Amino acid sequence: MTQVSKHQLQPEMGDLIYTEFSSFVAKMQSSDAIDHFFNDFLTPTEKIMFSKRFMIMVLLMRGHSALHIKNTLFVSNSAVMSVNSWLKNASESTKLGLEKLNKEKNWETFFDNIDVILDKLPPGKYHDWHHLAKEKALRNKTRIIKSKLK
Repeated sequence: MTQVSKHQLQPEMGDLIYTEFSSFVAKMQSSDAIDHFFNDFLTPTEKIMFSKRFMIMVLLMRGHSALHIKNTLFVSNSAVMSVNSWLKNASESTKLGLEKLNKEKNWETFFDNIDVILDKLPPGKYHDWHHLAKEKALRNKTRIIKSKLK
């Protein structure tokens, strides 16, 4: 868990600092510059936390179940429900940006790449290895067919 100081900032000061921070990121000229900044600025744990939260959001937007998300990303139910609640209460500008992202991004290729990575991981304990091997073979066969159709 990310460490948070027990000494709270005044809300006005926190808002002012956050506004400057978001303005700084918005003024960056390229996605490479933003990528370099966040690689320098965030700890490995924070990167994982933000990445998982983002992926939970994407999977929820694409209609995946909480159980699927939990098992795929190795997150808790509360993490999925927290992001789901955030999505439902997001501002209109955030929702428009998310819809645009969902339409523009080739998520099929992205998820195929994720499946390749997940297929390399051994199943956790208490799983039926035989059943999981069949699922893995089916996913691999589907990827091969998709790539031939492109």
